[in-house]
Amino acid sequence: MKLLVYRELIKAKPKEAVILLDPHGDMAQEIAQFKEFNQPKFANRLVFIDPSLKTGYSPSINPFQLEVKTDENIALMTQELLSIIKVLLQSMGQSNS
Repeated sequence: MKLLVYRELIKAKPKEAVILLDPHGDMAQEIAQFKEFNQPKFANRLVFIDPSLKTGYSPSINPFQLEVKTDENIALMTQELLSIIKVLLQSMGQSNS
């Protein structure tokens, strides 16, 4: 899984992000040690979200909260999310493609 995250990080375009949900934090800590995060190109692209930071609150990410909400952008985001789900299912050996 770390290799998958690494590959996605390296090929990500400047305004793209790689999101890792790690319930235990172990893998996130290891990924934070990647040498790429010490380079200017990647320095501002790592964000840790600690779900236990404030009792009673939960972090959330809404991929459809778009700066410019057009039918085209919504369709593009939908395709991106479907691609992500497909990669995840393939990595678990559960692809139906």
